[in-house]
Formats: sequence, C-alpha cells, structure tokens
Amino acid sequence: MAHELVLITGGTGFIGYAVVVRALQQGYRLRLAIRSENDVEKIKTASSCQKHAASIEFIVVKDMTKQGAFVEAMNDVSFVIHVASPTGGPDKMHYSTSKVLAYNATQDFLREQKPNFSVINIMPSIVLGRHELRTTPEEINGPNATNSFLLAAILGEGMPIPLPGNTVHVDDVAMVHIAALDPKVEGNQDFVLSGGEVQGIRWDDATEIVRRRFPEAVGKGLLPLKGSTETKVCKVDGRKAERVFGFRYMGFEEQVVSVVGQYLDAVEHHSKQ
Repeated sequence: MAHELVLITGGTGFIGYAVVVRALQQGYRLRLAIRSENDVEKIKTASSCQKHAASIEFIVVKDMTKQGAFVEAMNDVSFVIHVASPTGGPDKMHYSTSKVLAYNATQDFLREQKPNFSVINIMPSIVLGRHELRTTPEEINGPNATNSFLLAAILGEGMPIPLPGNTVHVDDVAMVHIAALDPKVEGNQDFVLSGGEVQGIRWDDATEIVRRRFPEAVGKGLLPLKGSTETKVCKVDGRKAERVFGFRYMGFEEQVVSVVGQYLDAVEHHSKQ
C-alpha cells in the first residue's frame, strides 16, 4: 500500500494537516488539493513535511463546490481522503452543518449510484492537539480553532455556552484516516471517534491538569486558570474504532498537555522576537 498516490483535501486545516503528516510517515505519495498557491509554501516549509517534499504534489481547486472540480485532481489516485469543508472561516455552526450535509449526500450517493468503490466516514468529536501550521498564540487560540474551546477557561473566563464533553486527540484522528486505507478494513461503514469513557470528560478538569503539569507557567501568570466551562453530558461511544484499528485513544490529559504545551512554546518564541 505504501507509495500509492492519495488525494487529500483540506491539507492545511487542523485535521487535514495531521492526516498529511501521518500519510507521509506511512510512505504514501500525496496530491494535495489546495485553494490557493499560497498554501504550497505553508506545507513545503513545515518541519514535518520538509524531508518528504519529493512525495508531495499540489493541485489548485479554487471552488470545490463547482461541478467536476476534482476530476483532474483524481487522475491516477488510489485513495481520496476528503477533509475539506466548502465552508471556511470562524462560523463553527456553518462548518458543522456542512459536514452533516456532506454525510447525508454521501449516503444518498452510495444508495442511488452504487459506485464500484467504497466510502468510510470518519466522524470525530471535538478535536484537540498541536497544529504545526499555527505558530503564534493568537493563531493557536483563534476563533476558528477548536483548541480555543480548551484554552478559554485556562486563559480567560471560559466558554459562554456549555460544551459537549467529548474530545479526541488530533493524532488519533489522523491515524484512523490512514489506517482506514488498508483494504482489509471493510468499506461503507462509519467510525465515530471520541476518547475516554462513553460519558466523556469534564472541561474544568483541565484546570487541575494544567496546574499539575505546568506549575511554572501558572506561577508566572501565563495561565491564569480563572475561567470555567460548563460540560454538557453527551454519551458518545468511540470504541468501535479501537476494536477495528487496534489502538487506545490518548486521554484528556494528553490532549490538554499537547495544546497548552504548544501555546506556551509560541508565547516563549514570540517573547524573544
């Protein structure tokens, strides 16, 4: 399977970039569908991609909603990993809605067209973890970054509305995307990805984790820990993916350490400039 050509959309996004890195590590050749030529340098200069530059090619797809937008991009590919959303920007509600509509459209297509290929839908809960392409504190805690859900109570007052207590590390999400390319994995099935217990996590548990794992930063006031985010209990069972792909989800503490560690690295880097 290694060295086969994979088309990936959304490769500069949070999940998409993690998928790109994982695919390169597993030996795949990649064709990345990008919206702008500006995205090429973002990928090429990222430390995780530099040594794999020969395995990456790019194709510009400015409007992915246009009929036939990906026809050229799909020439000679063995797999397609479609992570991109036609809705960009900070409106998370529109983004989530676009994902639901895409899922429903996929199911309709499979039922009506009966194509000679299979589709695996991978549906993560709230995704947390490092994002190599975000390098400033403002980007890491930006309005369109799910990591800001976690950082809200650590840096400020917390989220204004309750959040579902269901999270998953971005590296686990990327791993499953690539593992699902294995032809031994049965096609036309869904995987919900959510770490921890079925009942989920408590967002305010992050406060104690941060206090214990980053005492120096807390003492300096870099992590005020004065906020609170109410947790909405939603039971989500992600254990099917663990069974099929033979792994264990990273826990909430690993997710918190990943996000806060990157934030502090960015603060330190920019304080020296």
